[in-house]
Amino acid sequence: MKMSDPGVYMILNIVNGTRYVGGTPRSLGRRWAEHKCKLRKGTNGNPSLQQDWDEYSEDAFCFVMIENVFEDVHEREQYWIDRFKENGIPLYNRCPSAFSHAGLIMPAESVERGARNNSRTRAAWSKERQRQFSETLKRAWTPTRRARKSKQIKQSWEVDRQRMIGKRRYYGPYSFRSPSGEIVEVEHLSNFCSQYDLDPSAMVKVHRGIRPSHKKWTKTP
Repeated sequence: MKMSDPGVYMILNIVNGTRYVGGTPRSLGRRWAEHKCKLRKGTNGNPSLQQDWDEYSEDAFCFVMIENVFEDVHEREQYWIDRFKENGIPLYNRCPSAFSHAGLIMPAESVERGARNNSRTRAAWSKERQRQFSETLKRAWTPTRRARKSKQIKQSWEVDRQRMIGKRRYYGPYSFRSPSGEIVEVEHLSNFCSQYDLDPSAMVKVHRGIRPSHKKWTKTP
């Protein structure tokens, strides 16, 4: 493995065994340098990792290369996150998915602070200013403009989808039979595997006929 290549990594707290799992399409060495820079400044976006870094000091952490990955980095990142969780290993990762912040639970104090700041901002506006701002938005976003923007977004998504289907094996369509016998059609394998606690690589092998089943999931005839 090379630090100059992209891949999946973890930042390990050698004192309590907690780790942060990440993936980068760039150099692993550069990503570690970015993490260290923010942690040393106290500006890292992960509060738990930053708190332990401050408490135990930099010497308590080490950077570990898990694997070099040149495609589907986030797929492999998700695989390792799920694997560590299955084995009861504590993680600093707050998001259940490596692909987005969906499911992220913000600390109560952060939510309250944001609500207070938003309330103060809105309260500072006079009713006339609020009315003017509302009218400005209505004039800017006409039904024609909304429809045109929606069409552009859908076209963009379809172009990206068609482009990625040829490059990434985790895009469907796939068809599997569940342990209960139900036929399930799959468009995006990684999201499907995350939902049912499955290994994407194993499910690809099931689809290709390399292995007969994975956790009682089989390929449809």
